[in-house]
Amino acid sequence: CNVPLPQGREGKSLVSVAEGRERGKEAAFCEWHWEHRRISAIRTKHYRYVIYNDLEEGELYQHEKDPYETNNLWFDKDYTEKRLELSEKLLKF
Repeated sequence: CNVPLPQGREGKSLVSVAEGRERGKEAAFCEWHWEHRRISAIRTKHYRYVIYNDLEEGELYQHEKDPYETNNLWFDKDYTEKRLELSEKLLKF
């Protein structure tokens, strides 16, 4: 956008990633608080994994099969390995 970065803010242009000249990150991580609850999440190319830390449960979506995130796979035994893998990545972050 050619907009200068406001003073005191951190940031990096993603133009080279959008244009395919550079690889982006493997995953995006975020954490927030909502109604006295801490929520952590990781988003990869294929999945979004969310954990409600006080409940030790959450959400897992597979984006190729469910792009609108309508089918929560958290309790699906076929996705236990994927849930554990994403949980480990989130903990390492």
